[in-house]
Formats: sequence, C-alpha cells, structure tokens
Amino acid sequence: MQLERSKVNPLPCHISAVSLANDFLRYFTDKIFKLWDDLDAISSDPSSANISIGTFKDSVMNMFTEFKPLSENDIAKLVFSSKTTCELDVFPTNKLKGHFTQLAPVVTEIVTRSLLSSVCS
Repeated sequence: MQLERSKVNPLPCHISAVSLANDFLRYFTDKIFKLWDDLDAISSDPSSANISIGTFKDSVMNMFTEFKPLSENDIAKLVFSSKTTCELDVFPTNKLKGHFTQLAPVVTEIVTRSLLSSVCS
C-alpha cells in the first residue's frame, strides 16, 4: 500500500489569490496597528505595563561595543541543538551533523564573516 499526500488545500477559502493576499495583508496590518496602539497606551500610562516604556526604549537602543567571534565549539553547540531540517535549508541538518568535523572550520568562518560584516541601523 502506498501512502499519498493529502490533496487538501491548506489555504483558507477565498475567491481569488489576490483577495486572499489582501486579506492576509489587512490581517497583519491590523495586528501591527494594534501593537502600535498598545505601545502608545503604555507610553502614556507606564503603570499599565510590567516594565516602563523607558526601560523598553533603553533595551532597544543598546548597542554592541565589541564582538567576540564564535569558536568551532560554539558553532557545534548550535548545530547539534538543531532538531529538524526544513526544505529551505541550504544544507540538511542531518548531513551537517554527520560531517561536522570536516565542515566546522568552514561553517565557523562563514558565521564569523557574516557577523563581522553585518550592519545594524
């Protein structure tokens, strides 16, 4: 007996792809506006929040003043704590884990260069 994937459409009922996309856009836009309203309410009445808006702003405005590159051991901890693979992964997690000894220097260099060349604004 062969197992087959279900052909059920995982998307909500919709008239057209455009209307569905617009519904998603409206949903997430409304969520963002609600978050903004909630943040505005907190800033006007800090006692309504668990933390003051000043603390929130301070934590967002902190900047790194130094960077310590990750070691191969640090990268190994990250790789081996990964549970699953996603089809979007460039390299499947199980393959990376299986060949990590050989790949560790390269992966560590890629991560380090990526972090060193990042710009946050």
